[in-house]
Amino acid sequence: MAKKTEEYDPSLTGIVLTAVFCVFIGLFLAAINTSLLPIKIVKALPALEDREKKMVYYIPGNESGGNTWKVKANAYLQQDPGTLNLNEAELNAWSRNTFKSDTRNKDDGEGFGFKAKIAPPNFRIYDDKLQISVKMDISIMGMSGNVICNSTGLFYNLRGHYFYHANSVFIGACPIPSIANLPNSIVKYFGNKFLESEVSDELRGPWSQLNDVRVVKDRLKLVR
Repeated sequence: MAKKTEEYDPSLTGIVLTAVFCVFIGLFLAAINTSLLPIKIVKALPALEDREKKMVYYIPGNESGGNTWKVKANAYLQQDPGTLNLNEAELNAWSRNTFKSDTRNKDDGEGFGFKAKIAPPNFRIYDDKLQISVKMDISIMGMSGNVICNSTGLFYNLRGHYFYHANSVFIGACPIPSIANLPNSIVKYFGNKFLESEVSDELRGPWSQLNDVRVVKDRLKLVR
């Protein structure tokens, strides 16, 4: 005698959780697709009437020159008293010569098959703000491309320690919403790739002794 098939009556909770999960996956895939859309790298923003609709423009910091970076880096590490003024060319020369590209090509079957090669950060100073960006060659869930993670923010003093706070973050063409401190979590994720390097300890000590950190016009000012 054949067994009677039991009827399955899905609960309301199960239906809701399934719907939420599907929406989350859809948003996640849409965000990945948007981040891989092309952005336009320019030296200056075009006039408002000349800008392409829905195009995200990216202006990198100046990477030519900055030959005085070694002198200023030594002054920083030796904790000489006074004010150290750094322009973006010096910051970028310091970055190129200090940090190595972070390569994560080992696919351990987790993280949606995420692989990335992250270049040293690029700095740009404008409108009394600091832009920090990193270029990445990424591969995730079968999709791959070149992506720039771009943040803009300021320095703040929290209990005597200065930290960078991102007011806006783009991953490629995808803007990151300012919910649950998500932009700064992303900046911290990429920043840790370089702060975990061998030079981090010698950089961290002098930073904790600074009395003021601010962006003024086209300079980053470190006051000791």
